[in-house]
Amino acid sequence: MKTKYGLVLGVLTGVGLSGMVCGSDMFDKNSSDPLVSYERDVGRYDAMKQPSEALPEESPTAVVADALSPYPNTTGTRRSLRLAGSVFKPRRGGVGYEAISGAGGCIRATSDAYTVFTAPVILPQGAAVEYVRMYVKDSNATIDTQGWFTVYDLNGEVEKEYSMTSSGSGGHGYWTTDKIDPVQYIDYNNYSYVLNWRPYADDGSIVLCGFRLYYYMPSLVR
Repeated sequence: MKTKYGLVLGVLTGVGLSGMVCGSDMFDKNSSDPLVSYERDVGRYDAMKQPSEALPEESPTAVVADALSPYPNTTGTRRSLRLAGSVFKPRRGGVGYEAISGAGGCIRATSDAYTVFTAPVILPQGAAVEYVRMYVKDSNATIDTQGWFTVYDLNGEVEKEYSMTSSGSGGHGYWTTDKIDPVQYIDYNNYSYVLNWRPYADDGSIVLCGFRLYYYMPSLVR
């Protein structure tokens, strides 16, 4: 039985950070990292209900249908922001860590396993965040790693947090928060946002390869 710990996930603010990709995704039923699915309904935002994701772990058949079929040739329905693991930096000094793999997109801690690594979140004002996903390589049979998305107020106090924890030791995998309901709206006038990762291991058995935030723009949902 692996030990689990509590997380803190913080969101990033800023633009043009290396390792981040922001944009709309096309659905690919053969993808190992399926997209968020949307359904037509009478509700908010011009007769559209808030987008929802049928995660592959929970509903394997959900990826068969075209998730974007109600929105042909549109780009405003569903988007995601990706961050490579190598953009995360320790929250305090004197911590050992290194980039790994040929391209250097993943990192691992080499000392201070309980140190928190952070990265800023860059999303448009008013974006509605529904899920956060963490990508790690976990080959440790006794320790789980954690990630979380944090909302800070203007005094630096935690307003909200959404977390996820790895499990198992099967190597590369991803873990996702529960659906954020109600959605977390991005409001830079009153809050800042940070992503966080705590390795819990510094022997190279746990490696961070990135995060992904699923969001949509309410004003663009038609």
